[in-house]
Amino acid sequence: MRPEDNLVEEEIQAAQKKFHLRTVRERKERVLISAEIAKLALEENIIDLCFDAATLCVQEKWDPLKDSDLVIAQSGAHIALAKCYVEYLLEEDIEIGTE
Repeated sequence: MRPEDNLVEEEIQAAQKKFHLRTVRERKERVLISAEIAKLALEENIIDLCFDAATLCVQEKWDPLKDSDLVIAQSGAHIALAKCYVEYLLEEDIEIGTE
């Protein structure tokens, strides 16, 4: 018999809430870390890594009122993605208009 089998309903709900909060916190950390990786990879001109990290960063939508730091990180990741697309186009010898 497992210890979690002996829990009452309140304890089960508390454990589920704790698990949910932990997963949200981990998702937030993942977004912030991937945004930082994208930024550093772009500075070092590692375009593929920047593209992958920025793509991971912008996968989820966050509430701008509660998670402004995540929205700001995602904004930076969108800029990094745009720069990656420019680099990919330049690699393919596609002329980019300046007007």
